[in-house]
Amino acid sequence: MKDINEVLSKLAAARVGCPNFVLDELERLYNEAEENGMATALLEADLLATKKELAERDRTIAQLQDMDRLHTSGAKQLVQDLHTLRVNRDKLQEALEQAQYHLREGYIISAESIVDEALGRE
Repeated sequence: MKDINEVLSKLAAARVGCPNFVLDELERLYNEAEENGMATALLEADLLATKKELAERDRTIAQLQDMDRLHTSGAKQLVQDLHTLRVNRDKLQEALEQAQYHLREGYIISAESIVDEALGRE
């Protein structure tokens, strides 16, 4: 039965008497059940909102982790590129010094071959 009024009408139709304290307790229980139903609906709405918020946070965390992986990967590549550039700079510096030495000594052909080798034009 949905509410206390339905109970009262059935009792009246059956011509069954019921003590007032029983009817009062029954009414209280119906009211409590209604309040509990409303509270449950509110809690379910809060739970759904919380689930949505957590899902959004999970998506944000995943995006940040992807960005971090890309950043880390990019940083590693930059470090490798910087190392390669430094190695190449050192090789070219050494080749330049050798070429300058050979030019001072009058060995032009040797200087040209050192520069060509350093630049990879062999």
